[in-house]
Amino acid sequence: MSSVSDDDERRFAENGEATKRENPQQDGSPFMTRRQAISRVAALAAGVVVVGAVGAGSYYYLSQKPATSTSPLTIRDLAIGGARFETAIKGTATAYKTTTWRGETHPEVDVTVETGDVSNILFTKTPALLLSNSTDFEVLGTAVSNWSAQFGITGEVLDLTDLAKDSQVGVDDIPDFGANWLAYQAKDAKTGKIIQAGMPTDANATLSYWRVDILKEHGFTSVGGDSENSGLSTFDDVAAAAAATHNPPTNYGILEEHAPYYAGRAWWSSMLCNGGNIFKCPSIGTITEILVNENYEPAVRALTFVSTMHQKYGTPGELGWDDAGLIEGLGTEGLGVLSYSSSGNGPIQNPKISKYYNVIKTGHPPAGALGGPQAAAALGPSELSEMFKSPWMGTALGVGHMIPVKATRQRDTFRFMSFMMSKENMQNYIASTGQPGRSSALKDPQYQDASKYPNAQHFQALSLVFVNMFPTGVWSLPVAFALENNVEGNNCHDVVSGTATVQQGLHKMAADLQNVVGQYVTK
Repeated sequence: MSSVSDDDERRFAENGEATKRENPQQDGSPFMTRRQAISRVAALAAGVVVVGAVGAGSYYYLSQKPATSTSPLTIRDLAIGGARFETAIKGTATAYKTTTWRGETHPEVDVTVETGDVSNILFTKTPALLLSNSTDFEVLGTAVSNWSAQFGITGEVLDLTDLAKDSQVGVDDIPDFGANWLAYQAKDAKTGKIIQAGMPTDANATLSYWRVDILKEHGFTSVGGDSENSGLSTFDDVAAAAAATHNPPTNYGILEEHAPYYAGRAWWSSMLCNGGNIFKCPSIGTITEILVNENYEPAVRALTFVSTMHQKYGTPGELGWDDAGLIEGLGTEGLGVLSYSSSGNGPIQNPKISKYYNVIKTGHPPAGALGGPQAAAALGPSELSEMFKSPWMGTALGVGHMIPVKATRQRDTFRFMSFMMSKENMQNYIASTGQPGRSSALKDPQYQDASKYPNAQHFQALSLVFVNMFPTGVWSLPVAFALENNVEGNNCHDVVSGTATVQQGLHKMAADLQNVVGQYVTK
């Protein structure tokens, strides 16, 4: 049951019109007028430990302190790379219980964390079984926000709508409230109601990186500007740069990280730019067709491009590298000319490459038509010239947090979730470490003050070209848990590494997708 008090229930009734709003980003609510806050749980996804004092916020928060409990807030963190999430969340909990935030301290909070690989869990258990094991926990976290829909359809996670609109425990300073909030909605299969299954945490675009010095040496003179994607804005640019700079063992044209996950990410982003998608999803919670197969032209062309780039221009060992390998590549003279579909986290957070701040530039993944003589020379097959006609529109959304309906401390839990997202939490981390919690932190100009933050010059170089871009639609259930998973990653990796042809990889991917999401397809 909810821990919302009788006073709160009366206040909800008195403010009924406010709680009925279905589109807060258009009705003058505070969600859009207080957007100076940067991404919050971003720091968590990056493995952040929050230490030191956290200043009190500017808003009066609680008129009455919620009932406290001796039981801990327990977070089940179903996160890829669980250890770094565990450290981050526990560090945030320490700050929350020992410092004053919005006029109060919370010494009763004792967060415990259980971690696990969300990809394996979601692909080996049904949603109902997974949720039946989640009800002993106050907070349920996943590695990707879109997975909130996977839990929300069963009605076993709390609808956060009222809490989000409650000015006493709500989220009055969430950034990017509109589209980001939609990513956490789901249609309850029992009632048909669209509910707010999870809390928005972060929205940052997947980034590409390039070494200005190396590219300029090979004739790319317009790659050092401050505007977004200056010089490498299309796949045509990427192909040309890779061909021109690839000269082993001195230079390598493409640098990538994380196999097999990012092989799938690279393929998916390229397919979107070609006007394709994994599923046909006409409405929230509905999938009518699995589009991907060996004959689906956008998928074939995208995977051909990705595998060609890696096989012709990849660095040694790239498909087995992790964040450290990518950082090493970007921070080594002559290695790692560009990375066109890496995550936005590893390079930015590590001070090791700060000495290259003036030669590393970053922007969104490339978009636009792939064609022309440069691309033809780089890739070979002439039919590739028609690829990637639609603009890139995807992002990597941040870690999602949900509250099971059987949680006993729902109100307390929601307030802690708000603290995890707070600007104060992020500011404290950056002040303590000199590193942003995530790439979206680079948007805030105050973090570029070299007198306050020791790594500020690196922020300056990257933040000049960073902006948020994200879809405005609502992700449906199958999309939510299948976009970034083992199916795409493993099968794309087989193709990129040369153990399967493009057609073989896509044929198996289609079969694997049918096994995973076939039960949700409605004809």
